[in-house]
Amino acid sequence: MRADDEPTGDPRLDAHKTPEMQNDRDARAVLSPAYQPGRTDIQTTLVLAAPGEHERVAWRPAAGPTGDALDIVLATLQSIDPTSFPSASKLDYRIVNSVDVIMRKPRPLPTKRQIRQDANVARLRAQLSSEDTLVALGPCALVAIQAAGLTATFCAGHPGLQGINQLPVAASGTPSENRLARLDLYARLLLASRGRCDRAMLELKALRKIEQARRKEKNRLPA
Repeated sequence: MRADDEPTGDPRLDAHKTPEMQNDRDARAVLSPAYQPGRTDIQTTLVLAAPGEHERVAWRPAAGPTGDALDIVLATLQSIDPTSFPSASKLDYRIVNSVDVIMRKPRPLPTKRQIRQDANVARLRAQLSSEDTLVALGPCALVAIQAAGLTATFCAGHPGLQGINQLPVAASGTPSENRLARLDLYARLLLASRGRCDRAMLELKALRKIEQARRKEKNRLPA
């Protein structure tokens, strides 16, 4: 059997393998649109929903706009809690998706039934570790961690554009400033969720409903 630090012969895999990834702490899987081994010295795993077209093209998880947002979030997380988040780069973390199939519109997210299928749960148990700090980035990720019989330490909504834009922010900034403010809030909500994920997800849902109501009321007001 080929060791993980040997070339695969597939340029999509070899091109994205950093030296740290090539010396992964185990040989459970190679880099794919749904999985990234991460650095051997980082014991934090990021769990996302599902790979999409961006991930298929890049042949690694968390590509495209979601990956860009995640790097900004990780910079904040690393500055506040460097023990749990020792790097500001998503490339340094183990990343696992709740399912390992490419999801596309009109159904870009997996169902709970898909996540809880026996074969998928077996994959999750092989790729996740109870010794790691598990970070659930979205409801699907939380379902996946729980399906594997594990507990998430941190949780937040999915870091995609739609989810980030549902967070409240002062309306006086430019679109770019507002995006950065939302991502900063996202990171701080994630840190505040430590050890209380179920409650934190309910609070996030309520926060988004308040923001939706505020926007609806704003749109009703005369210009």
